Amino acid sequence: IETLLDPTTQLLEEISHSYDVEIVQSWRRWKDLSKGFPNISSAAPKSS
Repeated sequence: IETLLDPTTQLLEEISHSYDVEIVQSWRRWKDLSKGFPNISSAAPKSS
């Protein structure tokens, strides 16, 4: 039996995918920006 994604699920997956991309891009921009601001960068979440 083939399971078909309903349109809503498909839409949500597309949205969450592009949202993830946005997050990654803004995080990279944030890291670049925060290099100039030690206080800000130390307050940013640290990746283990």
